[in-house]
Amino acid sequence: MKVCFVCPYAYPLFNAKAEGRFGGSEVRARMFALGLAALADYEVSFAVFDQGQPTRERIEGIALFTLPRSRSLDERWLPHLRERVHRREGFPWLSVESVSGGSAALLWELPLAAALRAIEPLRRRLYLQRLDYPPRRRALAAIDADVYCTLGTHHITAEVVAFCRRRRRKSLLLLSSDYDLLTQYYSGSRERNIYGEVGHVCHYGLAGSDRIIAQTDYQRALLKSRFGRESDLVANPIDLSDTPPPAPRAAREGHALWVGKADDYKRPELCLELADRCPGIPFKMIVNRAAEGRFERVVEARGPNVEVIEQVPPHKMGGFFRGAAVLVNTSAYEGFPNTFLEAGKFGVPVVSLVADPDGFLSKHGCGIAAGGSLDRMAEALRLLWSGGPSAERFSQNIRTYVETHHDRAKCVADFEAVVRQLGDAESSTS
Repeated sequence: MKVCFVCPYAYPLFNAKAEGRFGGSEVRARMFALGLAALADYEVSFAVFDQGQPTRERIEGIALFTLPRSRSLDERWLPHLRERVHRREGFPWLSVESVSGGSAALLWELPLAAALRAIEPLRRRLYLQRLDYPPRRRALAAIDADVYCTLGTHHITAEVVAFCRRRRRKSLLLLSSDYDLLTQYYSGSRERNIYGEVGHVCHYGLAGSDRIIAQTDYQRALLKSRFGRESDLVANPIDLSDTPPPAPRAAREGHALWVGKADDYKRPELCLELADRCPGIPFKMIVNRAAEGRFERVVEARGPNVEVIEQVPPHKMGGFFRGAAVLVNTSAYEGFPNTFLEAGKFGVPVVSLVADPDGFLSKHGCGIAAGGSLDRMAEALRLLWSGGPSAERFSQNIRTYVETHHDRAKCVADFEAVVRQLGDAESSTS
């Protein structure tokens, strides 16, 4: 069976020399993919954005294919104009950089660019009707998989679902965070989320995927109540084979660790406020650039007890968790974040402002949920960072919980069962 993970930002997870942001969704997809690739019955591939790598290559037994990025018509046909023509205030409203031998071409290139820009709204309306970007459609067709897996609700998921419907292939949607299930996602919705994704497009992916995998019972309930869809529950996997149980918490020192993107979803500024409330605790924040200018504002606003680190290679992330006393989470939404699993791997308890997936913190004693209060969060952080029997109990609980519910072998087996059923269904209809 040929299974393709359409996971645009995953390439740096396969090539340590590649730059680019990735998150827990990409880590989760790679772990499932490696598990499938180890089985004789599967041929596994990834579709990832082009970062200058070969069009096709094989790494760790997985075929990697390049996936074209979306570009407007003038970007696709006249990309050099953006480097030569710039907006300015006042007449003639444009400034043109002189290039030897190239100025004459501007006599026809500028009007053509204006015409292409004028029809761009029409192209976008047509896209919303068909959810088809031809360069990506051709790339997906060349991969020729039986099952296409997507992560999260966005325009690429919608394109994959539309492609699978037209080509009689099967689509499998892996929900990422609870943000994938907003009420503004409904047929015909023109509302946009914080990433600019249109509600109608997100709804199409949710409604049209052949099968959906949820990370938590809460996601399953939301999906059923808001969209009328059933789902399979498959826990996120973590590899514990190379990490023995952690040393007792009372014998360790460390920092408070925050990991995420600089956006309205992860809310790094709230971690800065928390650090101000806990001046005696050292913080390390691994902040990936996202919203324009947000990273710089975080750096400028940090206090003396905060170190901000921009992007860490995958193979070095373990060191930051191993040296942490507490993991801090300030996200507005989560599913079951991969950072919670990484923390559990090293016995690092969690202090969370809001997120508490299926009672991971409040019911199972893996950390402390602050119920949205920064004051309670600061109190909890001071308690866990100071060590002692209480912190040790949380440390043992989170490691035990992750071993019991998120061991890689068990989670991959559950995932494979869903994929196999989808593949059998595809074979029976072809």
